[in-house]
Amino acid sequence: MQEGLLATLILFFFHHLSFSCLTYKNTQLRLRHIR
Repeated sequence: MQEGLLATLILFFFHHLSFSCLTYKNTQLRLRHIR
């Protein structure tokens, strides 16, 4: 049970990290597009 919880936390963390990275890149592209 504990191992499964840890794996879920790690997966969630990596998913959040990649999502933040994508959002950041999209924001950069949008800012460049506006200028």
